[in-house]
Amino acid sequence: MMKSFEFGDWQVTVAPECGGNLSCVKFRGRDIMRPFSTFEEWKKSPTNYGFATLFPPNRIDEGKFLFDGRAYSLPVNEPLRNNHVHGVALREKWQLTAFDDNSLTMEFLFDEKISTYAGFSFKCKLCVKYVFHDNVLEQYFSVENLSDRRMPCALGFHSAFAIPRQMCVYGSGKRVELAPPRYLASGNMVDWDCGFAPEEWCDPSKIEEFGHLKASDIPLAEFDHGDFMVKYMPDKKFGYWMVWRHIEEFDYICVEPMNIKVGTFENAPETLPSVMPGEKEIFQSKVEVIYE
Repeated sequence: MMKSFEFGDWQVTVAPECGGNLSCVKFRGRDIMRPFSTFEEWKKSPTNYGFATLFPPNRIDEGKFLFDGRAYSLPVNEPLRNNHVHGVALREKWQLTAFDDNSLTMEFLFDEKISTYAGFSFKCKLCVKYVFHDNVLEQYFSVENLSDRRMPCALGFHSAFAIPRQMCVYGSGKRVELAPPRYLASGNMVDWDCGFAPEEWCDPSKIEEFGHLKASDIPLAEFDHGDFMVKYMPDKKFGYWMVWRHIEEFDYICVEPMNIKVGTFENAPETLPSVMPGEKEIFQSKVEVIYE
């Protein structure tokens, strides 16, 4: 069930049963994120609206990986490419657990009742809190390890922003090659030739599908809508961006912060960020709207 709120100039609709997402984020009546209206609409492409939670993000070859000497196997939910993609929380029912005059909170308990638990057997609780101050939306996201062993804490957001006139994503270096047809990380770094380059203003409608890059030390993306600007400032724990555009849908652009590099599960699982038993990792990000 969706529930709508007004927090000053912000108009927000929460959709806990849709992966704990926000189905509408407006500021002074203007869409900041790409909205959806119904469960059926969201179900067709749950990554492409609001702040979709990726835990863990990206594709994993056959869904299989090793961590601390144990084998894990996430379901192959991209069967044509024989990959697992985007984790265990994206399509699950969350709970709206609290709200007040300027905030709301949703939670998701991942345990043996969830179908994907057998292959990713780390009991944990995910919690997202949104706080609204004047022209700023703050996001507080926590991952609490309720299991008895160290848990990988790979996190991203498939953040689907309403498409602006132009945008700039701050980062550096070449892009990680994601080679078709399976779009797994090849290990190669290649030049930017897809209508986008880091730290350069570009027309998002010209971007050719995607690019993965290293974020700046303080991650920042800016969106110019003409009469107002949007700044997206993820936690500095997010060291990478994925910039992705649907090649047939032109009303949104996904600028996705991630705290791992694509291919880490297959190629360097020992470097995965983690949370110890009984501990919690907290991520803080914000969106700021600036009118001229």
